Amino acid sequence: SEDIVRKFKEIKAETEDDDEDDYTEYKLTESIDNILVKMFKTNENNDKSELIKLEEVDDSLKLELMNYCSLLKDVDTTGTLDNYGMGNEMDIFNNLKRLLIYHSEENINTLKNKFRNAAVCLKNVDDWIVNKRGLVLPELNYDLEYFNEHLYNDKNSPEDKDNKGKGVVHVDTTLEKEDTLSYDNSDNMFCNKEYCNRLKDENNCISNLQVEDQGNCDTSWIFASKYHLETIRCMKGYEPTKISALYVANCYKGEHKDRCDEGSSPMEFLQIIEDYGFLPAESNYPYNYVKVGEQCPKVEDHWMNLWDNGKILHNKNEPNSLDGKGYTAYESERFHDNMDAFVKIIKTEVMNKGSVIAYIKAENVMGYEFSGKKVQNLCGDDTADHAVNIVGYGNYVNSEGEKKSYWIVRNSWGPYWGDEGYFKVDMYGPTHCHFNFIHSVVIFNVDLPMNNKTTKKESKIYDYYLKASPEFYHNLYFKNFNVGKKNLFSEKEDNENNKKLGNNYIIFGQDTAGSGQSGKESNTALESAGTSNELSER
Repeated sequence: SEDIVRKFKEIKAETEDDDEDDYTEYKLTESIDNILVKMFKTNENNDKSELIKLEEVDDSLKLELMNYCSLLKDVDTTGTLDNYGMGNEMDIFNNLKRLLIYHSEENINTLKNKFRNAAVCLKNVDDWIVNKRGLVLPELNYDLEYFNEHLYNDKNSPEDKDNKGKGVVHVDTTLEKEDTLSYDNSDNMFCNKEYCNRLKDENNCISNLQVEDQGNCDTSWIFASKYHLETIRCMKGYEPTKISALYVANCYKGEHKDRCDEGSSPMEFLQIIEDYGFLPAESNYPYNYVKVGEQCPKVEDHWMNLWDNGKILHNKNEPNSLDGKGYTAYESERFHDNMDAFVKIIKTEVMNKGSVIAYIKAENVMGYEFSGKKVQNLCGDDTADHAVNIVGYGNYVNSEGEKKSYWIVRNSWGPYWGDEGYFKVDMYGPTHCHFNFIHSVVIFNVDLPMNNKTTKKESKIYDYYLKASPEFYHNLYFKNFNVGKKNLFSEKEDNENNKKLGNNYIIFGQDTAGSGQSGKESNTALESAGTSNELSER
């Protein structure tokens, strides 16, 4: 019949499209391999580990660079190369070389992924983040009378006498509020007072919420807000389910033509929830930046409501906070003389709700080449333009051999940026900073019922065998680490090891340089360049 013939043609067309996409992916992978080989040369030690100079770029590499960007444009869905001018061979080479210099300690597989960031093909690479932010700070005021009467004071809370003000911070559990006690934070092996990285637990709900890309739209306020609510759902025992960012974007009350460009705040996200009482899943209404600005969609019968039985709670007037219906916000500037209290609040909320929303200044700080594995020691600003999420924390030793702590931050610029979409930043930043890198944090105050149906008990095998990685236990004993003293395990002087710790930013509870969030080991780029015959033979 005609219907059967039509259906057959549709299936055939879809199959041909899939085959074409697979072929393009194969050619792109091949092109990346070829470029990585051609960009390194043999040095005096006969190791192929030195980057070539601009004047050493030959015609074959020039052709490969243009071919690479042409293929990348075909597969890229972020709008980077559709909205900004593609560079010439020299622009692309300089962008790639800069990327390789900033990530010289990365393994070869990580670099191959970073080569899939379309920003490297731009003529003006700084244009990349122009429309990848989207936070507009709301006009909020402190209740000064209440604020002055209820300044947070932790004199009666436990203190670490060895770490005052600028070091390792421990959570004061008295900060926990009554409503947080209903959260499922039983995964204390991967998230506790000293160390929190649920990404290490592959079976954890939060680790299965994959990094997303907001594309060429100022929608970071949506992605940070929805992820915060997604982790709250995880901590309430629900399955990992992404919320539709496009639904929120298109139901926003701003002008249709401006929804992609003007940005907003998490308070608007909460207002949309309250107005519509509905949040579909990403699978119901998938995000594509080019569709931002369309009409608010009519809810279809088969769509699931991820806000079913959810309620927005009224403000609680927390000390040092800006409170409104459904949220509590803390500005780091208000804790300038007591940053430990600010840190403790964030840690407690991450332990209980899985994440917090964080406001930062991204302009002139975070570019396409930004390193996510190294702990960044950054100053902040008196304003913010981008919304991200703090999802964890840990401890490390800096280049001066000092014990420090860091935040694990999730961005919405896709998996090819940073450390698979994440980065680490020192909790306090340099001592000369006027502002902390984290401008503010926002926590949603919502009431979601516990979902006991999917709550899983730990297997009894973990009563006898190790569940956590050795890195967890290394981090657990971090307080006892002192550079230049005896090795804790051998009781012998271990100057070589201590020297290594002092110079290489050892991060406890995290992978060593080049291993990524997944924990896989591999050679660095320079080492791989010296043994990359299999690439050149393809």
